[in-house]
Formats: sequence, structure tokens, C-alpha cells
Amino acid sequence: MRTYLLPLLLTIIFFYFSTILPMTTIYSKADLKTVRCGWPLPYLIVDKSWRDPPYPYRLKCAPNAFEEPTQILWPQPLLNIGSFYLLSLLATIFISRLLKTQPHHHL
Repeated sequence: MRTYLLPLLLTIIFFYFSTILPMTTIYSKADLKTVRCGWPLPYLIVDKSWRDPPYPYRLKCAPNAFEEPTQILWPQPLLNIGSFYLLSLLATIFISRLLKTQPHHHL
């Protein structure tokens, strides 16, 4: 059971930060209406047209990508979560097996 809890926690953390941290470049007011958030597959389209930045403008979806989504693209969030969980699970299994095969040194 514990083998699955760490990957689940890592998945939640990766999913959250992969949504708010990636940067995108905005070139026009129209781009601000459809800012794509999420990585590796963008799945939220956020309207940030209330901003009036100079163009081109580098933008993060943080901190409120989840508060102002105008559209959710399905099934991308599910594919992101599945891939994050699979990678976290494989890494956890690999590291736990690696630690078990290390010789124990007794003093």
C-alpha cells in the first residue's frame, strides 16, 4: 500500500506545478483570451484579457489558473495525471529496489 502513496503524492505535486509554472509568450490581445496552461499536454484555456501588457509578453498561468479557466480540454488532464503517476511509480519502485540491493555496512 505504501508503494502507491508516494507516487500519488508526487503526482498531485507534479500536476499542480506543471499547470502553473510553465511560461508562454503572448503576442496580442487575442492570445490573452486563450492562454493555454498545463504541461506536457495543455488542458486549461484561461482568459487573461483583463491584462494590458506590452507585447511580446512572457506569462505564467500562476497563481490563479484554476480560478479563471474558460475551457478544460479533455482528456489531456487525465493523460497528464496518468503519465505523472506512472513515472512516479516506476521511479519509486526503481529507487526502493536500488536501496534494497545496496550492501549494509555495520560499524
